[in-house]
Amino acid sequence: MNPQPGKERHNSSALLVIPIVGLEEKEYQFAFNSDVKGLGVEDAYSGTVRVSGTISRVGGQYHVHSDVSATQTGECDRCLCKTEQDFKAEFSLYYRVVGESPEEYNHDKDDGVGGIYTLKADEHAITLDKEVVETLQLGIPMKNLCGEDCKGLCSMCGTNLNQEACECDGETIDPRWANLKGLFPDGTSLN
Repeated sequence: MNPQPGKERHNSSALLVIPIVGLEEKEYQFAFNSDVKGLGVEDAYSGTVRVSGTISRVGGQYHVHSDVSATQTGECDRCLCKTEQDFKAEFSLYYRVVGESPEEYNHDKDDGVGGIYTLKADEHAITLDKEVVETLQLGIPMKNLCGEDCKGLCSMCGTNLNQEACECDGETIDPRWANLKGLFPDGTSLN
């Protein structure tokens, strides 16, 4: 099953594979839909991961440009509410076909140095699973917020300050440090 010019292929399995046998020197489109569980990123994403893009062959080289989209899910780090937001990213990969000799091809050292990966001459497809998972993992935010203006939870009573105000006075002093407050009775500091 080769990609057809101007047509998209849809694949519902977890393997994101682009067949390359018989591709002519032109651009082809592809599209995949995969469940997040099949890719192992269900802790941060839900539903379907959509991967679409183009593959072009020029001589013994292939250029793959992919757009990845999914729905990020989680809990807000400030107020613990459920969050859901759209995620979109893209990546480009270059592959070159090499012979069978050990000098030309060493799969153990194939780490994409210089942005170019190698394919054996007898390989029939390019698999994007690893790159899609890496793209999704790199897209997980360091701090997950329901909104930039999230007020979080009251540290005293736990009230969600986005939904209601609380009656706490806001200033609590650890009793072990209370005597130090007497050093600056007028509220000044050392700064």
